[in-house]
Amino acid sequence: MSPSILIVLVGSIFVVLMQYPLAKFLSAGKVAAKAFMFKSIPLDTLIDEIYGLADEARKGGLLSLEGKEVSHPFLSKGIQMLVDGHDGTRGEEPVVPRYESVLLSSHLWRQGIQGFW
Repeated sequence: MSPSILIVLVGSIFVVLMQYPLAKFLSAGKVAAKAFMFKSIPLDTLIDEIYGLADEARKGGLLSLEGKEVSHPFLSKGIQMLVDGHDGTRGEEPVVPRYESVLLSSHLWRQGIQGFW
């Protein structure tokens, strides 16, 4: 590795360390590791589960889904809201912004760290 590349890389790391505490700097590595080691949900099993829930709701009504165990927490929250009687437009309000706000806050924090690179 040439000295000029080494100076740029090490200097960038030290500039970021000057701006942020060590704990935040190290947690950025954890965030990057999660981004590259993302475990996707097996869609075929999730689709089969949703198909089974739809079939059960068609046969027994929406209230038959109450107390049903599902594998994904986002799907579980949606089914609970459906059973509680939320309409389709109101169903997005409590779930989606909360999910998006977590993603947005994580994204903005990473942008702050990456802005110095």
